[in-house]
Amino acid sequence: MITIKKNLFIPVLALALVSLVFTACEKDALTVTDIDGNEYATVTIGSQVWMASSLVTTKFSDGTAIPVVTDNTAWANLGTPGVSDYGNNAENAAIYGKLYNWHAVNDPKGICPTGWRVPAQADWATLITTLGLDIVGDKMKEPGTLHWSDPNTGATNESGFTALGGGYRNYLGVFKDKSYFSGYWSSTAQGTAAYMLGLWFHNHDCDNYAVDKKTGLFVRCIQDI
Repeated sequence: MITIKKNLFIPVLALALVSLVFTACEKDALTVTDIDGNEYATVTIGSQVWMASSLVTTKFSDGTAIPVVTDNTAWANLGTPGVSDYGNNAENAAIYGKLYNWHAVNDPKGICPTGWRVPAQADWATLITTLGLDIVGDKMKEPGTLHWSDPNTGATNESGFTALGGGYRNYLGVFKDKSYFSGYWSSTAQGTAAYMLGLWFHNHDCDNYAVDKKTGLFVRCIQDI
């Protein structure tokens, strides 16, 4: 993160340019609220505006509840929307966000607030290009080991995305890799699978490929500009 000490004698033009650089690395003043009343800070990364934390809504945009599924077998058999907290523990959801299967992400009722949407694969590709393929993970992950396992070397959160190692729920319903991994859905399907972006504690880059639609991943909404 860039830290700037203001100087009253900096020329006006130079001060404006410095302010612009500083602002690009900070969370935006803009916030967005979901249907449950949860408020999210936002961050501008290049030409995109993202939520700065993961979705925790329990309802679709029309007020319909998203079914909470705690049982592993029931989760594995789902071909319809489902949501859970990692380990079925609400304290994890409060920190990392809730885990949704792709059927919840793709439901026509909509999971993101009005004016926002689940990012498509092309949106993730744009973000990767903006931040740099080989170091995109470093720029997206929270530094340190409070929410990531060692070593998390190189993590700077320079982008302000603030990815946390919240783990995921696999297609069999098993919770896995908390503090090691964080995965985020796209709206782009590929047969029985759909694309996601994944970050690991030991990698500087990211995963970006299709996984089973029954997988439980986080959702970061992007502003629909």
